[in-house]
Amino acid sequence: MLVAVSLNGRFSSLRIINNILDEVNFSTNYGEAIYASFKQNILDKVSMFSEYEGVAEVLTYLKNRSIKIGIGSGLEREVFETICQYLGWNLTLFDYVGIAAEVGRSRPHPDMILDMMTKLNIQERSAILKVGDTVADIQEGKNANVLT
Repeated sequence: MLVAVSLNGRFSSLRIINNILDEVNFSTNYGEAIYASFKQNILDKVSMFSEYEGVAEVLTYLKNRSIKIGIGSGLEREVFETICQYLGWNLTLFDYVGIAAEVGRSRPHPDMILDMMTKLNIQERSAILKVGDTVADIQEGKNANVLT
């Protein structure tokens, strides 16, 4: 079995920013600048991040039972790795790390899950459980036809 988890980021954030700008009749030309400020704020405030209680224990539990773990993020690699480093997550804990900008599309598109399946040689979609904390995460799992 494989468990796929998520950290959200640029693609979903920029899309949300542009949607809000569009809704309030502002030019989406501001989207990139707003996102750049958002990204810098994350990097400046990484010390305010914390993992959900029990995540490290669950990941260790799964790993000790030879269950593969993949993580996907819409964040740029630099931001993703900064957060993981701060949280004390050794990326070798994960059998797969997917960055949406490197894979193609972000959630709710299933590209990261499909890429993970290819790279980990997983054929059975019923062997994958997608875990996330947003509607887009769950839609990604449903779009990949895996358990959510």
